[in-house]
Amino acid sequence: MHTWILIALCPVSELWTIPLVALVAAGAGLFLGRYVWRRGTPAVAAAATDTVGIEAPPEHDEAYWQEKRSSPRFKVRAMRALLAESPDHADQAEGVLLNHSLGGLGLSVDRQIPAGKNLYVCLCESEEDNLWRRVEVRYCRPERGRWTLGCKFLDAPST
Repeated sequence: MHTWILIALCPVSELWTIPLVALVAAGAGLFLGRYVWRRGTPAVAAAATDTVGIEAPPEHDEAYWQEKRSSPRFKVRAMRALLAESPDHADQAEGVLLNHSLGGLGLSVDRQIPAGKNLYVCLCESEEDNLWRRVEVRYCRPERGRWTLGCKFLDAPST
């Protein structure tokens, strides 16, 4: 209704200004939205500051990111993983499976776990799953407010 009032008050020779103002407003909205989206929400920004004291890996250092595995890595759908420090699986923590290979797997967790630590991991699709594998944490890197673990299997898979 307000638009019709604006059109009625605007002289015919200047009606072209209405679409122009609409385009400028839409462009400004897209620009600001994209800026805010890149910047992240306050919760994401706060989570990213948890890793401020940790030296991030060099982004363009190819030797740092070079694959050292003997079998290819496969990306998988995100899946819940349980982690435990003891063989009785007490004090479990949750993580998310990022990828796997014949020799190990990649996990995303919410806390830092030192390299060299041995853990037990269960990829649980249901409550009945109880296949725990022993792994060694090979690296732990900060990534997007969480920690990415590279783990190597220490035991052969059971069939």
